[in-house]
Amino acid sequence: MGLVKAPELYACGVDYVGISNIETFFASFPEYWKPLTEMAKEIWYDLDNPEETKIAREVSPVYQTDKDHPAGFCGAGCE
Repeated sequence: MGLVKAPELYACGVDYVGISNIETFFASFPEYWKPLTEMAKEIWYDLDNPEETKIAREVSPVYQTDKDHPAGFCGAGCE
């Protein structure tokens, strides 16, 4: 998130396990996390609330790609 919020401080960035989109992160909770959904809403964002969804989008790096940032690298894989 630092690369998004203060790009002037960085020459480049690497995303290893960061969350780039809070909405898809919540939607991808595995079945064994489902009982923790309400707690996650209290700690992070309640995406059923339009105001909190707006904030979640503002802080999700995926929605910041149109801005001028240093070079970035995102590595992804599967288990």
